[in-house]
Order: sequence, then C-alpha cells, then structure tokens
Amino acid sequence: MSTRWYITAQWIWHLSNAACRNQRLEYPLLTTSIPDVCGSCPANNCCVEGGADQLDSIIGMRSLAKHLKGLGLDVIYSRDAGRYLCDFVYYCSLHYGQRRAAFIHVPASGNLARPEILVPQLQAIMQALLRQMDTLRTSPTASECQPASAT
Repeated sequence: MSTRWYITAQWIWHLSNAACRNQRLEYPLLTTSIPDVCGSCPANNCCVEGGADQLDSIIGMRSLAKHLKGLGLDVIYSRDAGRYLCDFVYYCSLHYGQRRAAFIHVPASGNLARPEILVPQLQAIMQALLRQMDTLRTSPTASECQPASAT
C-alpha cells in the first residue's frame, strides 16, 4: 500500500514535547536507519524512497535561535530532531513541503513547561517565524532558495 502526502499549506510547523529544558529549534534532517520501538525501519532505511540524504529547511533556524536568545528567550538551535517519529515526520514535511517546514521541541515538564511561561515564548517564536517567512515569501521561489547559512 502506497502512502501519499497531500500538503497544500505554504508552511508546516511542528510542535512536540520532549525531555528538554528549553525550546529547541530543529534544523537538518537525514534519512534514518534507526529502528522504532518495534524494531522496524523504513524501507531501505529511507524516510522517503529516492529522497535526499539530508534536507534543510529554507527557514534559518540557527539565526532564528540566535535572535530569540538575544531577546532573552530560553531557546537553543538543535541539529537533531530526535530519532523515531520526530525525525520521520519532519523529513517528510521538508520533502513534500519543498523545505518549507519548522520543527520545535518544547519542554514536557519543569518550569518552562508552565503555560504562563511556555505560551509567551511560543508566541514570540511564532512571530519571529512569521517575520522570516514573510521575508521568504517575497524572495525567489522555493526551488531557487538555498538553505540559510550555518554560521
């Protein structure tokens, strides 16, 4: 049975909770060969058959994290969306969404998971994402875009 994704959104944002102490803005994705909890891997150890070994979001997650950190938010840039489901979902979103996707892990517990702290931080992150996306919207088409610099 074939799985087909239909994505018509201009941008895809993923929020997931994780055992972390701060907001993590995820960036590069690789195909995976790490088994899930049942010991299964995707066919040929690829998230998408024939897909790229690595996909980068056209969103500059590193520069975004640096900007948000400068505003006093407890945010880090992460080069690992996590193994198992998060990696797979993010890779598929990047692949089928022409690299117009973002993945953010938020703390599952602790001080930063409290709504009065988490909600304003997520609002600031989303507003910064929207500003960057607005800039990208007036830039070249997605096929002409290059990933943001990793500096």
